[in-house]
Amino acid sequence: MKPKTETILEENIEKMLHDIGLGINLLNMTSKAHATKAKIDSWDYIELKKFCIAKETINRMKKQPIE
Repeated sequence: MKPKTETILEENIEKMLHDIGLGINLLNMTSKAHATKAKIDSWDYIELKKFCIAKETINRMKKQPIE
């Protein structure tokens, strides 16, 4: 492959990744960084799930009729 073609392809890939929100940093991450990111994503999901359950409980408590 010609160097000019390779450069154009790299620029297009970088732009495409940036457009979908991944950025070029995704390609430069080490396996340890990928593992850490996966753990953080998992923790974020757990925290979001806890928040939604708590909010649902609060909403149910507000809807109960007062006798």
